Amino acid sequence: MPAERRRYWVVFEADAVDVCTRDPGQEVDLLVTAHIRTLVELWLGHRLIAAAREDGRLRLDGSRTECDAFGRWFARSHFA
Repeated sequence: MPAERRRYWVVFEADAVDVCTRDPGQEVDLLVTAHIRTLVELWLGHRLIAAAREDGRLRLDGSRTECDAFGRWFARSHFA
């Protein structure tokens, strides 16, 4: 992917979730670093979050609370 398409921001608000392709200018609570293949494997249920973190395919940078919450809001596909 071109460099300008490698980063996305997910903004959670009380009644909405937005995915942005440009920095929305808000403080980052959790930085998620992973190859798109890893994210798809997680979403499909082919890989566990803990396993991806252990083998370095998924990196979470933020408070422990935010890192722990990742597994609750990154829901797997209904088909997984």
